[in-house]
Formats: sequence, C-alpha cells, structure tokens
Amino acid sequence: MVDFKELIELFVIRCIPSIKGENEIPNINFIFDNNGMRLFDYVKKKPFKKEGYWTPSITDEDLKPLKPENNRNSSSKTIIIKDPVLFFELLVDIVNEQIKLFKEYDHHCNERSVTISLLVRIWLRMDENDFVDVVSFLKKELLFYKDRTLDKYKEETYITSFESIRSFAEVSVNESWDETTRSMNFRLEENDNTHTISRVLYDIKEENGEKICYIYGVQNNLFNITNKKIERKLYKLNKGIENPTVHPNQLYSLILFLEILKREGITYIKVPMNQSLNYGYHKILSETEKTTFTSKWPTEKIRKIYSRNTEENLSLRREYELDKEWFKHIVGKEDTIKRLKTDKLFELLRRLCVYDHNFEFIGLSPLNDEILMYKLRK
Repeated sequence: MVDFKELIELFVIRCIPSIKGENEIPNINFIFDNNGMRLFDYVKKKPFKKEGYWTPSITDEDLKPLKPENNRNSSSKTIIIKDPVLFFELLVDIVNEQIKLFKEYDHHCNERSVTISLLVRIWLRMDENDFVDVVSFLKKELLFYKDRTLDKYKEETYITSFESIRSFAEVSVNESWDETTRSMNFRLEENDNTHTISRVLYDIKEENGEKICYIYGVQNNLFNITNKKIERKLYKLNKGIENPTVHPNQLYSLILFLEILKREGITYIKVPMNQSLNYGYHKILSETEKTTFTSKWPTEKIRKIYSRNTEENLSLRREYELDKEWFKHIVGKEDTIKRLKTDKLFELLRRLCVYDHNFEFIGLSPLNDEILMYKLRK
C-alpha cells in the first residue's frame, strides 16, 4: 500500500510535470496556500524511505511548478487546496482502495504505477462544480471505490431471457482513464452462439441512507463478439418506435442493468452531464496516438510485412491490425466521443423511459446542476 509522504513525493515529482506538460490531460492550476508549501518543504526535508526500494526525493526545482505565481493560467481549470493534509489523505485512501480493488479482481498491478496513473487522471472525472469543492469530489470518489454492492457479479451471472436469448452480466474493475471505478459487461447466448453488447460504466454510493447509482456512460467495447442472428432479435425492442435512433445493443444493456438495480432495491439513478477535462484529454490522446502510430508503422514497413507470408510478418500484421483498430477508434474522434458521452447518452436514457414506464426523469440534482436524476419506481 502507498504511504502518505510517498504519495506526496510522487505527486510533486512525477504527476505535476506530466499535468503541466499536458502529456496526457489538459493543464490544471493547483493552488496551495502557505500550509501546503510548508507541507511540501517538510516532506522534502524528511523524505519517505523504504528499505530495498528506490524512493523519490523532492527538490526545490520540483516545487517551482507548484508555486502560486506559476499556477495562473487563465485558460486552465483551477483547483484550490485549502486543507493540504486532508487533500493528500483522501488521495492516499483512494489510491489504496484502487490497489485493493485490483487485487480482489485478480488484476495484476504495480502499486507505484497505479499511484502515478491515478494521481494524473482522477481529475478527468470532475465536472465544473467539482472544481469548486475538490474535497467533496475526492470524498465521493472514495465512497465509489469502497462500495461493494454489485461486486457479487464478479462471476458471470444469469440475469434474464428475451426471445429465447439468455443474458449474463459480469462486473469488471476499470482503469484510471475510465470515468468510473467499475463496468457492468453483458454477454448474450442462444444455442451456443455468443453476442456481446455495450458495457455500462457505473458507480454506487450511499446518500442520506439510500444507495444511489451513478451512470457515466454506455460504451461499446473495442472488440465485440457479434452474432447477427441474436442482434436481429434485439431489434424487436424497437417495435412501435418510429425512426429509432438508439441501437438495441445499447438499449438492452441498460434494460439489463436496470433489472440488476431492481434486484438490489436501488431506485435512484444519477447521470453526470459533463466531465470538464474530457474533451481536452481526447484531443491530446488523438495527437499522441497519431504520432506514435505513424512513427511505429511507416508506409515502407507496412508494405514489407504484407510482401511475404513469413512467421515474423504474420505476427507483425496482427500487431499492426490491432494498432490500426485503436488508431481508428481514437484519432480525430474527440468530437464524436464528446457527442457519445452527452447527446447520445441522453437520447438513450429518453428511449429507456419510453421502453420502461417505471423509469422516469425527475429533474436536475438539487446539489449539483450538472447531474440528471432518474427514479425507478418499484
């Protein structure tokens, strides 16, 4: 597990340069007051030590990007840290919960790598209101990590049947670049044929004594298993709908997910409308992937691997095809991704309200006007 001072050192030495350099995510102004700078100075003088391990040590040069005068970029989002000890304690707890979750799901992880990745990317989950109160945001994330309500679906579980198609659900732990801590995945089966549909990115936490489910997205997997016969049957979900614009693979994922929530007695669903840094993140990702792909696969190399059917060329072709799929999925897609995460998601939820009259939109959250609220009547 990660130590308090160790995390502060990794934040200063590894994460701040990445964020300020916009290596992965757009720049953020981190505003620490005198108490924050004194905390950094204390860790610099009394660094974390662990026998047998390399441990980072903060220098004066490392602290320069965190000085208030270097965090005044008017085009960047700003996080004001009023209580630096609480801020880093919450980050320690979140990172250690992520590590614990990975281990529970038999997900191999390096604790240092998990720490750095999460410290760089967790801010991608923030909306505009979260930037006003970063402590509330971190407390919310910690509760998401700790919740175990649907972890019982860690093993694939039968849910229901539709048109003789059997449906199964399985929860998986997400990576730090995802909007949520977990995803619910669905597999359909008929006569030994398999068809996979979209995954639901969700989180759950208790509010005022009641479990609330947050849905952040309904996303296609990069590599799906498609069975045309099963998919054709799913189109019956659109019966009676003129000019349907929602794909049944996504609609059925939400139908199945609602069935799971009903079993758990969860009746309130919240849907965040915006993650402030998401568009900028995908723009950076697009440029990075374009540079990486063209450097790794110049035209001459592609011609060469398709010129002869040697074992090495066949292996390289498989690698190239995988990279090409990822390239097509990411490069130049920031506008499409934004639309899928907003307009298409809201359209899908409206369609679900038509399909299931027990699922209804009830308005904006009174505590955060960037969150839609839905009620699932019993």
